[in-house]
Amino acid sequence: MPGADMTSDLERRGRIWGYSFDTGDVSELAWFAAALARAEAEAWADDAGPVATKAYADRRFFLADRVFPWLVPWFDVVGRCYRDVQATAHADRDWLLRLGERMRPAPSLAGPEGMSLPGFDGYGPLEMESLLDRVASLWGGVIVLQRTAESIAGRALGERGHAVEYVATVHSGELRHHYETAAARWRRLATDHPGLAGYFTDLATRAGHTAGLLGS
Repeated sequence: MPGADMTSDLERRGRIWGYSFDTGDVSELAWFAAALARAEAEAWADDAGPVATKAYADRRFFLADRVFPWLVPWFDVVGRCYRDVQATAHADRDWLLRLGERMRPAPSLAGPEGMSLPGFDGYGPLEMESLLDRVASLWGGVIVLQRTAESIAGRALGERGHAVEYVATVHSGELRHHYETAAARWRRLATDHPGLAGYFTDLATRAGHTAGLLGS
């Protein structure tokens, strides 16, 4: 959530279960989720129902705001940009999609109802002052990697920040198409995975909005 200190939040969650984080990278997030699953299983085996349900709830919330909405888009774009790891990245993406369907942390809701404050959701502000800020992050609806920017430009562009700024300025039409394609892809995922549709519907809206700004 905007304004939250995500580092201290992660430490707080781990501390409850006697788990400490070092880097907070993807592998540590996976280990923590596994530790919560193990705590739940052991609690059920010990007939400690309240502890088991607490472990399950903590794992569901953890996956809902620290794993599913961020890693699914990340594995998706990495697999699209880097053919040498495509099979592995998309296998991880698909595994998370299946797990998300079982846990259903963000199902489709009728109308504009939801758990978010007006103007915000788990990805951050819906409106941003700078177009470059939008295209530099997932807040805009899709992750634009350096390789994506260089593919659009047709040449090497140096570090990622410069590359993204360059294509947003010089190749806005091609980048707009990239966002339009992403919006359509998120809408398909929202249909195919209703348990995670809240995330993908939001990303589709963001990608469509960014595409419109690039076309203005």
